[in-house]
Parts: sequence; C-alpha cells; structure tokens
Amino acid sequence: MFNRHAPADKAGAILFEKAEPRLSALLAEHGALHPRELPPAVASEIFRRAVIETAGANFPTANHEALGHGIRSFVHPAFVPAWDQVRSSTAIGSDAFAMASGADAAVMLAGFGLRIAPFDFKQGILEEPSNDIDAVLAMFSRWTNALVGTAVVMRRFTCC
Repeated sequence: MFNRHAPADKAGAILFEKAEPRLSALLAEHGALHPRELPPAVASEIFRRAVIETAGANFPTANHEALGHGIRSFVHPAFVPAWDQVRSSTAIGSDAFAMASGADAAVMLAGFGLRIAPFDFKQGILEEPSNDIDAVLAMFSRWTNALVGTAVVMRRFTCC
C-alpha cells in the first residue's frame, strides 16, 4: 500500500538533516549542546532559525512564511496536545465529514496555517479569523460550542 505521507516525510528528513549543523552552531553560540539545556522560548527560536536559514540556503523556492508558521505552531505548547486529541477522536471511527468543533480542532487547523474563527449557522462568523494559536484559543474560550470555520470556508458559507 502507498504511504501518502512518504514523500513529505522524505522531504522533511532531508531538510532536518541539512539543518542539523546549523542547529548545532546556533546552540553552541548559547553554550548548549542540546535544546533542552535552554529555556523553551530560546530553544524554539534557535530551532526556527536553523530550519528557515537552511531552507533559504538549500530550497530557495520553499514557502518560508508557511514554514516559519508551521515551526512556531509545532513548538507552541497547545499544538501537540490538540493534535493528539483530534487524532484520538478520529481514530475511533468518527464521520470524516462531520463538522469540526472545539478548541483542539481549531488549534490544529490554525497550526497548519488556516485562518480560523468560531462559526454558528444562525449568526455566521463570530470573530475575526486568525491562524495565531493564542488568538484562536482565546476565541474558542469565548465560544465553546461553536463550530470551526476557516477563512476560505467563510466566504462560501461552509464549515469544516
């Protein structure tokens, strides 16, 4: 069976392999051998810089803005728990076409770069869409029963 993630996995592996020397150099500038030796915010910034600088040098046509957003999202403390929650809820045979709701789904989609906002069928879009995880968390703390709407979807009155 074809693994649809295999090409992306290989591309990511090549990027991270090429970024490793730059990561080591940036860590050394801070007197560290491993990111765990640094405060999380510093380690995240070093990781982001290493990947973006490596992508710029080796993959000039890469979407650096999207790559930077993805890195910031991945290291955000809310992203991985949201990802795990969404994956576990979909692993139990839920309907793939069901409407997404809740902060976990919103955080995961925003982390992948979609501009997200709470959505209600009667009221429409409830706040200004954002792909900033902190902004999305704040919105969905105010609208706990809202569906997850995306900026693309909102122009067409569809919800994900």
